Amino acid sequence: MTINWRKVASYVGSVLAITFGWLLYVESVCFVRLWAADPGTDLIPRDRLRQVYNNADWVDAFADEWKPSNVFAYKAYVGWERKPFKGRAININEVNMRVSAHSHCDSDAYTIWMFGGSTVWGAGTPDWSTIPSQLADMYGQDGRKVCIHNYGQQAWVNSQEVVKLTLELKASERKPDLVIFYDGPGDVYETYQSGKAGLHQNFDSMASMFERRTSAGSGGFQYLLNTNTARILMQSNQQARMDSRKDPNIIAQASLRNYMDNVRFVQILARGYGFEPAFFWQPTISMGHKSLTPEEQAARDAASKHSPGLEEANQAAYTLFASDCKAPLFCIVDVFDQANGTIYFDDAHVDAEGNRLIAKKMYQALHRQPDAARSMASTSAMGSPTTLK
Repeated sequence: MTINWRKVASYVGSVLAITFGWLLYVESVCFVRLWAADPGTDLIPRDRLRQVYNNADWVDAFADEWKPSNVFAYKAYVGWERKPFKGRAININEVNMRVSAHSHCDSDAYTIWMFGGSTVWGAGTPDWSTIPSQLADMYGQDGRKVCIHNYGQQAWVNSQEVVKLTLELKASERKPDLVIFYDGPGDVYETYQSGKAGLHQNFDSMASMFERRTSAGSGGFQYLLNTNTARILMQSNQQARMDSRKDPNIIAQASLRNYMDNVRFVQILARGYGFEPAFFWQPTISMGHKSLTPEEQAARDAASKHSPGLEEANQAAYTLFASDCKAPLFCIVDVFDQANGTIYFDDAHVDAEGNRLIAKKMYQALHRQPDAARSMASTSAMGSPTTLK
């Protein structure tokens, strides 16, 4: 039997062409999917911003500045910080901090350092409407100038914030009088995402990226892991693993145990450096008793669908946190209970009015017990809730 090599070659060529075309199609689809989910795209769509802020003259500037300001630099020990940026509604200074309005750091003013994730940084709000800016304004209206530093960074958890606090205490000549942490749900999400408390968010994907780069010169097919298709497959695998870690109580207990260990460590720093610590558990759309608008209910439903079980874990963690809610721990998840209209953009981020209400609640809590936080900082240690033992 004579083999027609021309036909064989034609057949193999056709199979390869079809295979290559299919792989190119899959890679293109994955590229589009990753591009649509890229953090450089609108966190909050321009039309939504215009609606919430009644077409204020700064809204388009904010929307235009979001993507170019959403660029990050690698930073030792804390992972990442936004790079400096100068705009009309978004300004990030040379030490990677969002600029705060009503802050007077050129004088011997009362100094506040504020730590948190994107909610402290001010996602969805201009410089002058972030929580730190509005808190500084309230001090000013009360006749007291303050210097406030916004150390909020996207997706940071409490452990990163504590590390940043430690680094800044060592490096800064001007120490803080008050250190505020506004967080909690981000730590719960990290445990929900990775299955282990005390890491940073997106740990698995970042570890995989580093390990791929360190083995890039070893040959083989490692480069395939950098394709869009591989990234989608790894994300799907991570989501599947997240879906299998859905015991809310276990997630809550692990998250809060790590959080309270950090609280005790900050208390030690507070005694050594002479500042007052304050920890405010951040509300989310599923907490408190706010009457949700249709837009907010849709946001809550979307979050529950995307991360099933996370809402229950957040609620369980807050129940543990609130079981011993006294300075330096502050429970303010009821902050929006009497609010009318839409406050939440999504399950966590709020508009300028929401930030004002949070800043007001903080100000009232701190001044209702002006010496409480300092007295707590001077105690030897604070025990975890008995349910965590």
